[in-house]
Amino acid sequence: MELSVSVLNAKNKKQMIDLLNETNISYIHIDVMDGKFVSQTSLPPEEIIELSSISTKKLDVHLMVEDPISYIEQIKDLKNIEYITIHLEIDEDIKEILSKIKSYGYKTGLSIKPNT
Repeated sequence: MELSVSVLNAKNKKQMIDLLNETNISYIHIDVMDGKFVSQTSLPPEEIIELSSISTKKLDVHLMVEDPISYIEQIKDLKNIEYITIHLEIDEDIKEILSKIKSYGYKTGLSIKPNT
């Protein structure tokens, strides 16, 4: 069994990642929200890059954003990302975005909102 732990609600994400680095979890789940696709905002690309640098675990990045390509382009060189998940409901070419993610060597995921 593999386990991906979210740091979304951690008050100190760096400290939480330090703690998670000492566990047997498989992934650190990173939720990215732009305030447009969903009302909440969290983790700009710069913070993902910073958190990536302290994580010894692979990252599972969930993009809840209207324009995932702009985020993907900013994090595409991070070596410890395993998965990048985007949402079906965005107004973009899903197949093209998934192909782009795969071209950078990452596994892809497609998330679907409950109402869809």
